Amino acid sequence: MVQDWIAMGGDESGRNRGFWGFWSSLPGVLTGLAALIAAVAGMAQLLKDDGGSSTPEPSGGTLVRPDSSSPAESQPAPEPGTKGFKVTGYELSGPSPGQGETVPCPHKVSWNATISVVGTGTVRYGWFVVGSGGTKEGTVSFQHSDFEAVPITLTVPGSSGDHVKGDIGLKILSPRTEGGAYLQPFDLHCR
Repeated sequence: MVQDWIAMGGDESGRNRGFWGFWSSLPGVLTGLAALIAAVAGMAQLLKDDGGSSTPEPSGGTLVRPDSSSPAESQPAPEPGTKGFKVTGYELSGPSPGQGETVPCPHKVSWNATISVVGTGTVRYGWFVVGSGGTKEGTVSFQHSDFEAVPITLTVPGSSGDHVKGDIGLKILSPRTEGGAYLQPFDLHCR
């Protein structure tokens, strides 16, 4: 019986059996080493600053790449002291009043965007109506990872019988993000 136990790699006292027996064997040491390497690699990836190269994923609306006619095509360098700060997502909601509604014109119409970030810093963004040639810029500051609403109200021109439609867009100007403007269509009838 002692010879069988020694042949299995144990000793007579049973100290090398069970949990500690596995971790003191070559397979146990290799498993522990692999777990340690995986943990270090995971932590390094988590802490790695990729310079905001991930594209925010908006929900709803349409994500478009800016072209030469887009007023929000330039992206300035990130502000100093914002290492690790990045926009993780943004989405538009609206308009209010809703799509296809009949309203007295001219009429004030509101949209709302929610911008989500990781880290501490300031986001500079621009609202624009496609084809208008102008951008209404704004900033929102974050003290920690969070999300913040950034509303806009515009006066939609028109007179009785007009059908006013187009696209409003939101573009993150800084910190630098890949991706394009996020567009939301609007469609209103004037009475």
